[in-house]
Amino acid sequence: WRDSVQMKPMAIESNARRDRTAWMKLYRTFVPGDSIERVLQKNVSAFRRGPLRLSEDVVLSKWEQKNGQWRELELDSFSKSGSRRDVVSLDAVKASFREDNFELCVRREEFRASGLAELVMQIEQLFGCSAEASAFFSSQGFGTPSLYSAADTFIIGFDGEQRVTLHRPQVQFPYKHQEHIPLQPDELNRTEINSSNDAQAGLDDSDSDSEAHDWSSEPYLELDVREGDVVYVPRGWIAKLETLRDFALRVEIAVHVDQFTVRDAMRYVLRDIIHVFSQDEEAFMKPRDFDSSDDEIDQDARDTDERWRAGSRAILIQRVRSSSRVRWVDLIDTAIRVAADLVPDLRLFYPRTHALERVVSTWRDEQEPNEEESLRDIILHFCEAGERDPEALLAPVLDTVAEHADEEDESSSAQLYASEPVIALAREMQASETLPRTLLKGFAIAIAEFAKGIDCAESHERIKRDHAAAESRRVLQRRGDLARILKLHGQRSPWASASPSAPSNHDDEL
Repeated sequence: WRDSVQMKPMAIESNARRDRTAWMKLYRTFVPGDSIERVLQKNVSAFRRGPLRLSEDVVLSKWEQKNGQWRELELDSFSKSGSRRDVVSLDAVKASFREDNFELCVRREEFRASGLAELVMQIEQLFGCSAEASAFFSSQGFGTPSLYSAADTFIIGFDGEQRVTLHRPQVQFPYKHQEHIPLQPDELNRTEINSSNDAQAGLDDSDSDSEAHDWSSEPYLELDVREGDVVYVPRGWIAKLETLRDFALRVEIAVHVDQFTVRDAMRYVLRDIIHVFSQDEEAFMKPRDFDSSDDEIDQDARDTDERWRAGSRAILIQRVRSSSRVRWVDLIDTAIRVAADLVPDLRLFYPRTHALERVVSTWRDEQEPNEEESLRDIILHFCEAGERDPEALLAPVLDTVAEHADEEDESSSAQLYASEPVIALAREMQASETLPRTLLKGFAIAIAEFAKGIDCAESHERIKRDHAAAESRRVLQRRGDLARILKLHGQRSPWASASPSAPSNHDDEL
């Protein structure tokens, strides 16, 4: 995991400036027009054949520093109500961009240009998750504070010049609810924001990349992005942008690698213990007489394994007490979700596609663990921490759930971590000075049964299979949507000659 995807940024300089004619020909396949007017008119004609709406179609924003603190100003006052979704005119958008130094972001650019649509689809098939493109117009003097994203981002320069400054991550592999937090000046020399919480959860982060914790104000990479240059910014890496000339246009492709992670794989493995996939539970719990054929011996081995897992299942589905609807499996599931906010390894992108795995395997040392082995090691590390000191894991988990349950902000509510019965239990435990010994002892036993019942090889294969099937369906739907809206723009679909029943294979090009 350490020296591959999501670990280091990459910059590719282009020679586009040497042949301006060839560059402009390529430019037109990626950006629908060479002016703000043409781009915005394309936006209107494709989606509503009507007025522009803030937030849905365009975003106008800028950053300002006041009293040493960064804050984002988003334009939302084009009408009396001041709603962010108010209808806006093309003239109002242009005036705000030119006179007030706002940056204009036009969303869903892959629906407007065939070249960009094809590139986005190739990136989606490589990573095995959704991606989206946005065009950013900025004028001289525009700049952003240090920000980070939950997505892997490709920054492509199309016009003008922008300085991109990258720092090592402070929060490794952030989720969506952790992204785009502007780093204030006094934070520039801090170590990873959430590393101090790992010890509280009983889950030390000693295996994490030590370089990521030695973050400082010294940039890892600083470069001026011009026409044709591409910068790959991994998830969580800190980026700051500044426009150097009168005008700059860049396209950003965000790859949503936080949609399925090791956290979700761990919950999947836990579900595999709870649900019986091979046969009816009563059937494999009955004793059988095996004495002859190899097939029967093999079946005996499989049934023994299922009985073993059934023992774990019987404990995990028990309620923590007779009066509660919470089962031990519910507590473990909640602990996994809360721990993922504290431990970077649980936020790793998972699983890799076959195309991405082939790329990564050319970089990875043969002695390093593969994806399945890494998943097993992370789960066992988690279980060992819970068995060794159940209070150090469970107490912060319940505290976190109870604290979020009292918040009004829906995006950071306790629903991110737990079901209603677990939330009720967390609130009850918050009123107690210490957790009941019976609860801690039962949790330690349940965690041990989780470790005993896992079958990472089987679960890993099922996850890969399910993920590939879901992605295949999504790609077909996505390609149809892109082709339909590109046609509205008068652009030819890149897949016009491809079979409509299956996505084409871009592995060699990738």
